[in-house]
Amino acid sequence: TVTDQLAHFVVAFAIAALFLAGGIVGGFIAGASCGLIREVTEAGGSRIALSELPPHFAKLDPWIDVAFWALGGGVAAWTLN
Repeated sequence: TVTDQLAHFVVAFAIAALFLAGGIVGGFIAGASCGLIREVTEAGGSRIALSELPPHFAKLDPWIDVAFWALGGGVAAWTLN
């Protein structure tokens, strides 16, 4: 729907804005945001139920992945800004 696509646009814009204007901290936040999006999609099937998230994030592996997404965003901001 139009509402869904608008939400996708707004989130992508916000993440990119954090990276571009937020310096290194913005890069870390943007990277972590991308990582969280990825981890949430790994928690469920084609439709994600909220009940699937707590067991997924109770493990250490998703948090390590998010940390490295954040690190990648921070290093990108540091090297490109």
